[in-house]
Amino acid sequence: MLVTMKEMLDRASIEGYAVAAPNVGNSLDVDAAIAAAEQLNAPIILDVRFENLGPADKRTADPRQFGEWLRHRAEHAKVPVAINEDHGPSYKAAVRNLVWGGCTSIMADRSSLPFEENVAETAKCVELAHSVDVSVEAELGHVGQAATFKPGQAYEEGDSFYTNPDEAVEFVKRTGVDCLAISIGTAHGKYPEGYVPKLNLDILTTIKAALNEAMGYSYPLVLHGSSGTPKDQLKLACSMGINKVNINTDLTIAAMEKVLQSGGKGNVWSLASQGFKEKLLEMIPVYGSDGKAW
Repeated sequence: MLVTMKEMLDRASIEGYAVAAPNVGNSLDVDAAIAAAEQLNAPIILDVRFENLGPADKRTADPRQFGEWLRHRAEHAKVPVAINEDHGPSYKAAVRNLVWGGCTSIMADRSSLPFEENVAETAKCVELAHSVDVSVEAELGHVGQAATFKPGQAYEEGDSFYTNPDEAVEFVKRTGVDCLAISIGTAHGKYPEGYVPKLNLDILTTIKAALNEAMGYSYPLVLHGSSGTPKDQLKLACSMGINKVNINTDLTIAAMEKVLQSGGKGNVWSLASQGFKEKLLEMIPVYGSDGKAW
């Protein structure tokens, strides 16, 4: 069943859990993600970096064809599925992906820009998307790259910074964005050996409460860069206000490990897909969305 991300995350925010949002770039990823969600009777968000797809590389899907197939696949799933343009880089990309990407949600990621530019460009994308009943995710507080961190280093010293709660309220009010990705201690990619991220749950609590009060309803929050974060922290964060958890690196590692463990026996694509699915089956209950399909 194809739904908007707003419908999905509004439910999650009210009920206090998070929906898994795996990055997918081919049919194997998609089938593995939907199979895991169906097995656990959980809603699922398929995050797609359409900018990374292209016919020049024969191992990736053509964006237009992939978008059309993705929408068809989601419509026939037994659980609610949202299709989200992950880290949308521009207004032009938003238009293109709304036209042929099959998206029920787009992300306007301008988090590396100054606050006012982030507001202006995000608001423009929101106006466009809402005119065709598509929801919008944005980011405030730039979630950087895990590779830049070192063991013992404080989060603020890395290629990231925490989201300011007051700015979060102003940002959501001025843009009308449907959910907000916040920076509370994670980063994209694989952390260096010995570095363990630590979520700042105090900031999460403050932002959630401030937005709930300002907007008059339970406002959905998003966590990017979850891979490598201890499960106990993730589980707690999802019970305290995170409602969408992006996951990519952990899925890629699980897929690769499954292939390597085979010792060259078996179909490499089937093995990779199995590893991807098994990791999602492990993580969805951590987020609390198992059994939450409708």
